Amino acid sequence: MQDMLESKFRPVGPWQWVILVCLVVKPLLFYYLMNIEINFTYLWVSTALFLILFFSSFHRLWIPIVFYFLFSILMFCDVTFNAYFNGYLSVSMLGSSKYLGDVTDVIIEVIQPRFFLLLIDLPVLIVALIMNKHKRTNKRWPLVLVLVVLIAILVVGSVTDIVFLKSMGNLEFFSYHIKDVLAETTGFGLTKIEEEDPLDYEVDESDLLFGIAEGRNLIVLQMEALQNFVINRDYYGHEITPVLNNLIKDKGTIYFDNYYMQIAAGNTSDAEFATNNSLYGSVNSYTYEIYKNNTFRGLPVLLKERGYSTIAMHGYDGSFWSRKDMYPAQGFDTFIDDKGYKPSKIHGWGILDHEFYIQSVEYLIETPQPFYSFMVSLTNHTPFEMDEELKTIELKDKHIGTRFGNYLNSIAYCDSAVGVLIDELKKAGLYENTVIAIYGDHFGLAQYDVDNEVVLTDFLGKPYRFDEMANIPLIIHIPGEDINQTISIAGGHMDFLPTIAHLLGFEELNTIYLGQNLFTAESGFVIQNRYAPLGSFIADDIIYFMSMDGIFENGKAWKLDTGEAVPIDGLKHLSDRSKGLIMLSEQYLEEDKLAEDKEE
Repeated sequence: MQDMLESKFRPVGPWQWVILVCLVVKPLLFYYLMNIEINFTYLWVSTALFLILFFSSFHRLWIPIVFYFLFSILMFCDVTFNAYFNGYLSVSMLGSSKYLGDVTDVIIEVIQPRFFLLLIDLPVLIVALIMNKHKRTNKRWPLVLVLVVLIAILVVGSVTDIVFLKSMGNLEFFSYHIKDVLAETTGFGLTKIEEEDPLDYEVDESDLLFGIAEGRNLIVLQMEALQNFVINRDYYGHEITPVLNNLIKDKGTIYFDNYYMQIAAGNTSDAEFATNNSLYGSVNSYTYEIYKNNTFRGLPVLLKERGYSTIAMHGYDGSFWSRKDMYPAQGFDTFIDDKGYKPSKIHGWGILDHEFYIQSVEYLIETPQPFYSFMVSLTNHTPFEMDEELKTIELKDKHIGTRFGNYLNSIAYCDSAVGVLIDELKKAGLYENTVIAIYGDHFGLAQYDVDNEVVLTDFLGKPYRFDEMANIPLIIHIPGEDINQTISIAGGHMDFLPTIAHLLGFEELNTIYLGQNLFTAESGFVIQNRYAPLGSFIADDIIYFMSMDGIFENGKAWKLDTGEAVPIDGLKHLSDRSKGLIMLSEQYLEEDKLAEDKEE
């Protein structure tokens, strides 16, 4: 009896206290770095309890050491992923790991020194476990059962209607990852959202803009990381984008200033996909990779049916994002990648923009007209570092060496390169008969980066939030036409196809699409996913940003112009519609809907 009591009530040794502190501090630090505020204390206590029970459940020393190491690495990956994508890392992203080497600079940009705090306790814990001399009993099964029950409550609770359990199950570290694995392997927890009807393509043939560009060549230029905040703005008296500013003021130009990126895991490739197909890229890995064998009837195919030649041009490796497979699948007759260009020097990811445009126009001269040319620029890629001879903006001391300062000089160069493109088109005799559409693919300066947020909030004079980060310009220039408009209806990448179709005189769109014609739509509606949690959306004057736990009531809404908070009452149906359209797009891709329609 005495031995039993001594075994049961043995005082806790110093190394056991070290182990306990590590297990308690780890989740506290993790949720802090994840920027999770909802149910923070409950999440912290739950995960700490799980870790303590887990460590108490094994007799063999190496088991908790190995698992703690794996947990720590996964937590580090989660906070790194969250810093860019605003969410937990998912199993579905593993299929994209082959591209990690190509985006090393982005990963380095995202990782913050403080993230490594999640790893510094590893040697301390290992030493403490080794030095802990107290006997470890083999009777551990009750603790294992308790651990399983606790996790099961959160995992199952995440798919119930009990708000607290659902929130906890969606945010707690162990619960999230277990549920994610189950969802990927068995479909557990995947809710079927009521299908949303896509928008109809509406035209107004009495509209002076309808058909105004019919029969003309079309050049669509997707500019790398072009954000809207640089348009019509100066940096201490220095105009940042004079070429684009003058183009916006020119006759024949329509400027959409309330236009937004609509991308998922594929970033640049998702922007291309949404623009050409009016569908949202998949959140399950990269659309260009997993759906490259699908049937598509986007802008390239629709224009080919009208007698257009189609050509895509990008100065990078054609295998990246599977472009060499995906461009032909989408209907491009020709794809010119890095092997088709001769750069005088390699800058960043490849050929400088002005050389890319000059050589691209040489290809266009030989391309039968009318043509659709889809160009993807390259120079303005993170980390935006420019050679001295290419810099035109003299930065203030406080911005020298910052990503913001680098971005300004990079985008200023890219703006001047657009002027080179226009000049080359004029020299080639192509300008007058060519519609030029220019837009940004995605943000360049992440709002989740604290340094960016502080610097840009100061520069812009208003909070640098998601909506400002996601705002990109869309500029459509039709030479020789006596029009000049700025349109502020909310739109996004998915709206490009039906909008440009209006200008090209399409009376109907014989395909599937989820965007709307911004010339005839009564109101704007921009669905968001990945960088903003599922259920987020942007309307003409407000944004609703879903909470990370997926609970509508925990989300926030604010005005686009001032950042002032607004009530979320009455917005749930729009949030549900955003979810529904995202799911509908995913369903179309998974079912290869266009191939199915073609067979019928």
